[in-house]
Amino acid sequence: MIRTDRHPWFAAKGIVKLNRNRHVLVLFVLTGLLSTAGFGQNKKIQVGDILQVRVFGHEEFSNNLVVQQNGTIDHPFLPNIPVVGLDPNEIRDVLTAQGLKYLGERPIVTVRFSEILSVSITVLGQVSVPGQYLVPKSATVQGAITQAGGYNPGAQIDDIRLLRETDSGSEAGLRVDLLKFMQTADKDLLPELLDGDVIIVPGRPGVLDVKVMGEVKKPDHFPYYAGENLLDFIYLAGGPTDKARMNKVMLVSPQASNGGQQIINLRSLIDRYDPQQVPVIYPGDVIIVPKQKTPVAKTVFNIVKDVATITSPILMALYYARRTN
Repeated sequence: MIRTDRHPWFAAKGIVKLNRNRHVLVLFVLTGLLSTAGFGQNKKIQVGDILQVRVFGHEEFSNNLVVQQNGTIDHPFLPNIPVVGLDPNEIRDVLTAQGLKYLGERPIVTVRFSEILSVSITVLGQVSVPGQYLVPKSATVQGAITQAGGYNPGAQIDDIRLLRETDSGSEAGLRVDLLKFMQTADKDLLPELLDGDVIIVPGRPGVLDVKVMGEVKKPDHFPYYAGENLLDFIYLAGGPTDKARMNKVMLVSPQASNGGQQIINLRSLIDRYDPQQVPVIYPGDVIIVPKQKTPVAKTVFNIVKDVATITSPILMALYYARRTN
């Protein structure tokens, strides 16, 4: 056994002799430090936790992810898979296995609880998926909108409203120019988010309207309502006239990838009672109902009312409320 007090290397380094008991103490301390490094890794994940996910060599898959109200995190390796009740080590193992499928190699993954705070933010208006989201406090308005699927075409991102409840109980409105931030990268343009903030992304006037033309009783521009279909807007326009040609309805959609125009045989869809095949309308769409010689549209309109996917009185009330404001 080498005595550390006599060995020239230890003497050169100035190492103090440790007796047997001290060796035991040092080993005990080192073991404690190592175990402390993994402290909290066995803690179960809950809604609102922020997980620091790192995939080494693939920074595009590394991020701080908030556990949402439905128990999921927004990571490509774990689409719509609940993580609540698991611990970070279990998530790491799943991400590693899933990463092998995506990357073709076994990635090195670490998952830890982050000390970053999360806040509950409501995002409304012209975004893909309006609703309430948990986001890192450092995410800013841009991050919250990204969490909501991004803004829709025609959104007025230079005049975003941020509503915040004050100590007196009233709401203070802030205006955020996200367009200017994207042009200048000036972080001072994006206020810090607080728990309970409401972000409203407005639409540019006229851009989001849906135009219904031709053989309908009340041709006009109508406000866009997400999820409504072609029949809904024809009904909102008063329905087809007696001279409407319902088997040749034209839909012009700026967002369509097929050139923007398509002809829909609504009569066939109605006869087959197949409302699922009726096209969904998007902001800026134009509906044109052509004219025909035979007045058969009146009967068709009676069926249209039955297969419309919205509650028409509510839609009409919203429309007239907007017209009177």
